[in-house]
Amino acid sequence: MSKDYKGYNSKPKKARRKTNSKKPLLWFAVFAIVVLAAFAGYWYLKHDYHPHKEVLPAKKSVPVKAPAKMPPKKPSVNFEFYNILTKQTVSVPNPVVATPKAAQSTATYIVQVASLKDANVADSFKAKLALDGFNVQVKPIVNSSGNKWYRVQIGPYNTFDDAYDVLNNLRKNHFDGMVKKVAS
Repeated sequence: MSKDYKGYNSKPKKARRKTNSKKPLLWFAVFAIVVLAAFAGYWYLKHDYHPHKEVLPAKKSVPVKAPAKMPPKKPSVNFEFYNILTKQTVSVPNPVVATPKAAQSTATYIVQVASLKDANVADSFKAKLALDGFNVQVKPIVNSSGNKWYRVQIGPYNTFDDAYDVLNNLRKNHFDGMVKKVAS
């Protein structure tokens, strides 16, 4: 026996949700309870109602006479330093201020751009920097392990500020480096 599946959908239709008309009423009830609780707490704190306290009969108060006001006593302290200080003179020597001598720096500064193992790469690096207008040198160095390195350096400069300005110009040209202090 065959079955007609023409109007048949494999998924059952979802039932529409009924809107809950009781939700606003529920929120209003919760709000009203919170407001009433806050009012009751305020009233309780304001009136300081304590039913567990025992109420004692009021005592008769006897007026207390205030003592007669007496004029305040003047202190009998005698300050003598006013008289002593006016009679003395103190001479204060002028302080000796050491004037700083002009610092004669024997150190110079360089900007090291790279340290490379290959002399040909160091020379090509030197050529790029020389085209940008820098005073470049390549110095061969042998380290403690016996390896030979080639340092690409710019300078020397008399002050740190001059060397740092050159480093900033290098960074504008997309190179990086570091300022080193070198004894001359």
